[in-house]
Amino acid sequence: MLRSIHRCLLEQTLRKKEQQMLKEYMLSKLSLESFSAQRYCPGHFTASAFVLSPDSSQLLLIYHPKFQRWIQPGGHLEAGDVSIEAAAQRELAEETGIVDVSLQKTVHLAVHQVPGKREKPSHEHWDIRFLLQAQTMVLSKGALPAQWFCLSDIDESVSDQSVLSFISDRLMGN
Repeated sequence: MLRSIHRCLLEQTLRKKEQQMLKEYMLSKLSLESFSAQRYCPGHFTASAFVLSPDSSQLLLIYHPKFQRWIQPGGHLEAGDVSIEAAAQRELAEETGIVDVSLQKTVHLAVHQVPGKREKPSHEHWDIRFLLQAQTMVLSKGALPAQWFCLSDIDESVSDQSVLSFISDRLMGN
């Protein structure tokens, strides 16, 4: 997994200065310990999937009750994941049932502060996000509600700044 994340980060040509800074920050965090969801200080890597509909007009989001927002599918890396891309696809399948996707070479980076809870201290999620294209829009019951949204309908009332930033940076070409 260390090689997979390193390769993924190095392959990316990021246009925005903020994304380039996040890339350098994430590269500085690469270590054997940075993949465990049990590593809290300072954080660990996560993988997300931004999934476009077959005609590229809609984006798949899941409703996250903790954030009370619609966000992209994604989550923690697991021991059986062979790559960071495979982790994003596994999370997508677990949360929405969608498995028939094509992986695009687009990556977006984000760092999220996760508040502490019980025995878990506050920590960071270093999220590597992939753009995928679904071959079907049929969803199955996943862990969280999932829904397709027209790109033009996704705003602050629906999702968070992190999702809006991805749409602006990678889908709208701003």
